[in-house]
Amino acid sequence: MPECKDPNLKSYIKSVRTDINNHYASQSSSKPLRSNLSSSEIKGLNSLKNDASITINPADKGGAIVLMDTSEYIAKCDSLLNDRNTYKLISSAEAADICSTVQQKIRNLKKFLDLEILEFLLIESPKPGRFYGLPKIHKENIPLRPIVSGCGTVTENLSQLET
Repeated sequence: MPECKDPNLKSYIKSVRTDINNHYASQSSSKPLRSNLSSSEIKGLNSLKNDASITINPADKGGAIVLMDTSEYIAKCDSLLNDRNTYKLISSAEAADICSTVQQKIRNLKKFLDLEILEFLLIESPKPGRFYGLPKIHKENIPLRPIVSGCGTVTENLSQLET
């Protein structure tokens, strides 16, 4: 992340970092946290987690956890992705071209940006966005709310830049 140039903000950030480091240093010397689950509950949770026939996701609203049949979850995701009014199927080569184009446009800004900011904006090995869906349990037939995560994508750091 680019260095802050505001002295007051710089001092505040330094103070927060010190507090965080002191907190973690004091935590590491204390006793390890004890689980609030029994051994049979832990086994049951691990069994659910390792069961490929179910998908576990947070609900879209309300903080609930939803267990869905994996084949139903995949069918609902496919249904969303096959909507050609919203999504367009592209090849790996087209995706790579888009990444190259975005990175070249960022490089073209070098006369307007500090080198440090420019390096921050250029992702070394960008990945495609990750698609997933959150179940809308408050709606009939439990549709999915589509999410595309931008973590690791060519635009991730660009989206953090403030004007």
